[in-house]
Amino acid sequence: MLEAVGAFGTDMKGPTPYEMGGPYLHKSKKTVEEGFAGHKEAWKLTGCTVTTDAWTDKRGRGVMNLVVHSAYGVVFVDSVDCPDVRKDAKMIFDLVDRCIEEIGEKNVVQVVMDNASVNIASAVMMKVKRPSLFWNGCAAHTIDLMLEDTRKLPIIEQTIAKGKVVTVFLYAHTSVLALMRKFLGKDLVHSGITWFATTYLNLKSLQDNKKEHHLKKAKGKNAAKIIRSETFWKAVDTAVNFFEPMANLLRRMDSDVPAMGFMHGCMLDAKKEISVRFDNDKSRFLEVWDIIDKRWDNKLKTALHMA
Repeated sequence: MLEAVGAFGTDMKGPTPYEMGGPYLHKSKKTVEEGFAGHKEAWKLTGCTVTTDAWTDKRGRGVMNLVVHSAYGVVFVDSVDCPDVRKDAKMIFDLVDRCIEEIGEKNVVQVVMDNASVNIASAVMMKVKRPSLFWNGCAAHTIDLMLEDTRKLPIIEQTIAKGKVVTVFLYAHTSVLALMRKFLGKDLVHSGITWFATTYLNLKSLQDNKKEHHLKKAKGKNAAKIIRSETFWKAVDTAVNFFEPMANLLRRMDSDVPAMGFMHGCMLDAKKEISVRFDNDKSRFLEVWDIIDKRWDNKLKTALHMA
């Protein structure tokens, strides 16, 4: 409103402080409340999911948002300050429980959080009070943990460390970096939605560009040794074949499209793709399958997911 007044010019008289804090504020509030009507009807008809999103800003201040998902769409419900000194299981339980009370327990199908220990503890408390609700971990966070567990395999951990040596050398030397960008026409390092997605993207980028001759111009002895090593490139291929199907699944789970309806099938497809990439030789990928199954069975294979 004030931008419109300013754009009109000095002849336009803006609203008074009373109007902004009184009639206009109440009118805006009413408009927002009316926008909730469609969501509330959907909650009654098909149920909804309560989701928490906790994060910390650059100043170390903790915030937890409460969001409700339904067939009608997504609506923000509440936000509270929750520094680490206060963020315990009881505090999270009280916050979510109050939200469920306002929505109506019969309208809530599930609560979704990440897999932090305080959230798991609050889930135990909630199951005692509201046993009819499902309490599920965040699919994107669980898949990210699968990637983290895979990263800890010795061959993958060593490959990531060597890949980091190469990329750090390239980005630490201006002339080499300029030469790389000249031949590639792009950057080698990419950012993903999580740290482990970023790791996969950077390994994939190395794999895609390993034949580019600018890499042979690297002066660093260690980087040059790594680049010339066939063993390293084979390990990169192995890491990418482990990571890529799960990273693609992570990208889909982290989108704005409700994912629960197709998550089980997509997980099966990702495991099958890993198998195919290793010629269905179980001795080459069974360890990663076990990592996936351990997290999947524990967090994302409930009766609700199966339904």
